Amino acid sequence: MIDAARLDGCGEFGIYLRLVMPLVRPMAAAFCLICFLGNWNAFFAPNVFLHSQDKLTLPVVLNLYLGEFRHDQGVFLAGTALAMIPPAVLFFALQREFISGLTSGAVKG
Repeated sequence: MIDAARLDGCGEFGIYLRLVMPLVRPMAAAFCLICFLGNWNAFFAPNVFLHSQDKLTLPVVLNLYLGEFRHDQGVFLAGTALAMIPPAVLFFALQREFISGLTSGAVKG
C-alpha cells in the first residue's frame, strides 16, 4: 500500500497521515490507555521508592489514609470514587479506538 501511494505521487508525510495513522491509531489508543492505567494504579514501586508525601500516587495515599483513619470509611470511598474518574473519562474518550484496536485482528476473511 505504501508503494502504491508513492507511485500515485503521495509524499512521505501524506503517506504517514493518510495511510499509516488510520491503521495504527486503534492500536496506539489501546496501548496508551493500558499504559496510563498501569501507571495510574501503581502501588508497589511508589510505596517503596517515594518518601515525600506530595509525590505519592493516589492508591498509596488512599492506603495511608485507610491505615490512619480506619473508622472514617466515607472519605476513603469518596477518594476512591474520585480516583476512578480520570481513567473512566480517558476510556470513554478512546472507546471507539480501543475496541476497534482489540478486535482488528479477529476478523476472518
